[in-house]
Amino acid sequence: MNLLNSIYNNTIMKKLILSTGLLIATFLLSSFNGPGYQKKMEETITKMYSTYSVDSYLQVANQFAVIGKAEPTEWLPWYYHANANIMLVYLDMEADFEKKQVYLKKAEESLNMVLEKFPEESEIQVMNAFYAI
Repeated sequence: MNLLNSIYNNTIMKKLILSTGLLIATFLLSSFNGPGYQKKMEETITKMYSTYSVDSYLQVANQFAVIGKAEPTEWLPWYYHANANIMLVYLDMEADFEKKQVYLKKAEESLNMVLEKFPEESEIQVMNAFYAI
């Protein structure tokens, strides 16, 4: 009987240790890109919504592209990259047709990439509709 209790307790202890380890690993992996990624996204989004100059919007769009390349499992940087490039079409009053096409091409590339990787994200579908207008 003592042997059975020992085996039973050992099995429970192994499951407890394994479960705890998996929980910690999941937390660490999910927060790996957390603070740095989140802080950079917050700063860039804040800058995007507080500026109306073409140069600043170009910087913001480029910053979203840099974040997106650094965080390939995240769709939000590419969503905002597309948004910034679409907005540049309206903000850059001095841009000719070709320059506006460049902005739209960048937005299209970002949207196609995230639509392929993250087709379930409804926000991307909405941005794609905004792009189509």
